[in-house]
Amino acid sequence: MRAASCRPRPGKRVRERVCLPCAQPSVPRLNKKPFSGISFLYSVAFLLGYFPGIFYGRLGNGDIGAQLAEYYLEPLHFSVWSDTFFNQISAAFLQLLFIVFCGFSAFGVGLLALFFLIKGAFLGLCAVNVLALGGSRGLVFYWLCVCLPSLLQLLVLLWLAGYAARLSICLFQNAFCGGAPRGQLEASRRRFLVRCGTSLLFFFLFCILCSGLISGAVRLLVG
Repeated sequence: MRAASCRPRPGKRVRERVCLPCAQPSVPRLNKKPFSGISFLYSVAFLLGYFPGIFYGRLGNGDIGAQLAEYYLEPLHFSVWSDTFFNQISAAFLQLLFIVFCGFSAFGVGLLALFFLIKGAFLGLCAVNVLALGGSRGLVFYWLCVCLPSLLQLLVLLWLAGYAARLSICLFQNAFCGGAPRGQLEASRRRFLVRCGTSLLFFFLFCILCSGLISGAVRLLVG
């Protein structure tokens, strides 16, 4: 018997199978950068609160600013390292906790803007009352011991607020707009939690170093 020939017979068409690539569902690419635009808007909200706080303090309405100025101008409040560290880490932790709450809220974008607005008004009110009570020397002391650490913490809070706003927008889309794009909610939640842990570690180390420098400098000036 002859071996079967693999060649096609003359006049017979050979159908070739063409394998087309399967269409893959499109997955939206996630931007790994934080919402720098929203962080910038939050910094603008801080300034919008800071200058009205100065204006309100110059009017002399109420004794809250005067009491805060008396507290911040007392060197004994900054001479003990443990007290200074506890005050700084407590303030940083509470602000971080509020940003975490805003990140897991569908209305967190607006709450964060209100937070930075109030924070700016508070610092402006304290600054103008410190200047009125302690003069330029008291203002320098206040800026070195209170404002400078607060401004460095503010930069971290603004950076973290960008990721909190991203997560809040995804939750808002899930609640009111039929759902966020696939994969964005889980990715935003994971990135936000990682940044929260990084910020908490930074605040802990920063408060250890900063409180030590402040208490040592105050002891040298007072002693």
